[in-house]
Amino acid sequence: MDNGLISDLAHANVQYFVDRTDLAEVDSSGLLTLQSLDGATDHITVWATVTMDGVTLTTTTLAITIKDLTVIVDSTDTTGLYTTEGSWSQSNLAGYKIGVKSRYSTVQGSSATWKAQLPAGKYTVSIYKIVHTTANDNHVKVEVKHQSVTEVMYIDATVGTSSWVNLGTFDFTGDGSEYVRLTRETPTTVDPPTLPADMIYTRVDAVNFER
Repeated sequence: MDNGLISDLAHANVQYFVDRTDLAEVDSSGLLTLQSLDGATDHITVWATVTMDGVTLTTTTLAITIKDLTVIVDSTDTTGLYTTEGSWSQSNLAGYKIGVKSRYSTVQGSSATWKAQLPAGKYTVSIYKIVHTTANDNHVKVEVKHQSVTEVMYIDATVGTSSWVNLGTFDFTGDGSEYVRLTRETPTTVDPPTLPADMIYTRVDAVNFER
């Protein structure tokens, strides 16, 4: 209660409200569902009324921030959203977060794919680039398939530090066929007979989709 006493609400009438009924709805059990975005609103406000013994109390309002949908697919995914072709090995180099190790390939043509199993919408796509002290690949092919278009770009992993690299903003249909694919185009370097000084490692880790 508003006087600090604990009350039994078993026989109370509780009703929930939201200020933006054009964007969200709340059902009789208090489940709040965001139904749409207008591109400008950054929060919605909710509150409840409690009626018991003929007295109605209104809770303080709660402002809930509307956050964009963010989905990260990484090399530990076991649901089929991360797949590889060619030769890939587990690396001791950390990925984008603790507990996620990156993977590497020394074989030309090897590829890794992160599937965009997402609701339709416009997404900013980023890939986590792994930069080590030596033996990085300076010509990593990255493809982004969205709608019926496949856009190709290249990443230089010999510069900068390990970090998210923004690939751009793309419209996704959400039909399950869209993806980000990284492919090694650098010639194969295998030890032996390749000298350690000539080794080139192409590394993969994670892709971030943010609506």
